[in-house]
Amino acid sequence: MSQSVDAFTPVNGPGASVRAEIAADLQALNSCNSGPNAPPSPVPGMFWVDTANKLVKQRDSTNSIWVVRGALDGDVQTDIASASTTDIGSVGSWLVNVTGSNTINLFGASASVTRPFYYVRFSGTLTIANSGSIFLPGGGNITTTPGDYALMQYLGSGTWRMIAYYQIAASSLAGLQPHGQCQLRWASATQASLIAVDGNCLRINGRTCTIPPAGGVLMTAPGLAARTAYYVYASDANGDGVVDTLECSQTGFAVDTAVGNIGVAYKSTDRTRTLVGMAYTSQSGTFLNTQPDGDGTVIASIASYFNRRQMPVQVGISASTSSTSYVALGAAVIVHSWESATISTDGNMANNGSAPDTSVSAIFVDGVASVSSAVSLTNGYTGPLAVHGEYNFSATFHTYQIRGFSVTGNLFTWAGFIYVTSRY
Repeated sequence: MSQSVDAFTPVNGPGASVRAEIAADLQALNSCNSGPNAPPSPVPGMFWVDTANKLVKQRDSTNSIWVVRGALDGDVQTDIASASTTDIGSVGSWLVNVTGSNTINLFGASASVTRPFYYVRFSGTLTIANSGSIFLPGGGNITTTPGDYALMQYLGSGTWRMIAYYQIAASSLAGLQPHGQCQLRWASATQASLIAVDGNCLRINGRTCTIPPAGGVLMTAPGLAARTAYYVYASDANGDGVVDTLECSQTGFAVDTAVGNIGVAYKSTDRTRTLVGMAYTSQSGTFLNTQPDGDGTVIASIASYFNRRQMPVQVGISASTSSTSYVALGAAVIVHSWESATISTDGNMANNGSAPDTSVSAIFVDGVASVSSAVSLTNGYTGPLAVHGEYNFSATFHTYQIRGFSVTGNLFTWAGFIYVTSRY
């Protein structure tokens, strides 16, 4: 220890005594007042080498606190064990390695706002809790992966802000990584799969997760209700930065506005679930790939939120009726529409009755007549079946069907196809 005991003011006395005090004061100056405890008579601007914590400190202009100016041995990476309060400002370095797996609720108050930035590495898997004392990107908790880094800023009074987060699993800064590089697809009657497309990144709660390259992620249908629409959400249940779970839920989605997760569609009650698509079940609670259900209804069960494909569904029209009210001319089609759908027909109709009559053909959407076309035909003659409709919809599944009737009750026959085209 080399610190002044006379506040750098030698007292008058014998020469040898004065020389000894002056020598001690010079030694204190020469060593920057080194010692495990603060100098006894600090003044503004005074330096102190804190040998206990291996820090270089300086007295502030108000002579009230010691401001950390640097690490005595340089900024070498220094370990600190994770705990509810992990006081990273106490380690004596701005390069901190957090070990262990305990949840972090606070980063402590030993740091200084005059040099507030810390590069923090996490060597284990742990949770950093978002709170009024730790502001995290996206406003949610972060689960670390061994090797992840964070840039932390001390705001004072024990409060910290995470400026950036680097995920070793994603190999890029979280905020700069692509999003939605995937597609939800039908896999079988009991499964749907989320596969990687043009990359493998998906944002979940402000964190960039990856989709496994081999086989993607599977979701099973058992236990789902019949003829029911579900939202499909992806999550990282293990917290290792890899998407591992798909779930069906009737809870709707919201689009995030939180920093770090802006524009990401997530389960409205849980930011740890990112929307990847929708699913619609058959009468037996399974998935169909533009296949007929038990009642003949053709269902396209799986709709991807990302990398949507424009897929036309074709269903035959074949019916004869003399009914004067609408009857089905072919099977219904249930398909998803994120934004819009186009419905058209191709075929003909014939008046097989005994007198001239008019037939009416209409597109029904969710059981309600939409666009219709009336064709008057002399008995024994054939005319075109041409009905076309374009629709803008909210994101859900809709039921489409062609229905027709005879105005005065003559027998009409319809033959052809209905085409439902939507991006899903």
